[in-house]
Amino acid sequence: MPHKDLYKQILDNSAIGYACHKILCDEKGRPSQFEYVEINRPFEAITGLKSADLIGQPVSNDLPWIEKSDFDWTACYRDVASTGVVKQFEQFSEPLNKWYRVNISAPENGYLLTTLIDITHEQEKPYDLKDISNLSKSFMSQAGTVMDNMFQSIQDGFSFMDADLTIRNMNQVMQDLMGVSESCI
Repeated sequence: MPHKDLYKQILDNSAIGYACHKILCDEKGRPSQFEYVEINRPFEAITGLKSADLIGQPVSNDLPWIEKSDFDWTACYRDVASTGVVKQFEQFSEPLNKWYRVNISAPENGYLLTTLIDITHEQEKPYDLKDISNLSKSFMSQAGTVMDNMFQSIQDGFSFMDADLTIRNMNQVMQDLMGVSESCI
């Protein structure tokens, strides 16, 4: 199997979306536009965009929203094209309503490679600590009530002591046997 076919098979069977872009420059030689040269099947699946609609087309033609996005995708690509410095970041795409982990590199003069992974499920709002704390307190309160009811239902005198042998709690039977009230514990 020739190497090109092997690499294409690896890219098409990975979970990572891949796109190769040709850098188009303005009259002053500055990167101004990017044309899709190749994308893999995972890129199509992750973005919902189709190869037949993208290949050979400038990004702004098929994705006009990209220039209106809150995140300046075009400037990010221009920066990598101009400097050759790899960019890695996580970004939300409003039109696609997804979060992506993105890597943009310029491995060869005149071309950019983009890899992306859909991380939407990772970015969903996690419980904040206050929610967890409240949930934990509620659970402990309910569990405490259940445990206390079980503790009080024991027919024998029963008490809890800590390592210093200080009585921390006793059921009603033990209180009656010892002649003490709960307020003394």
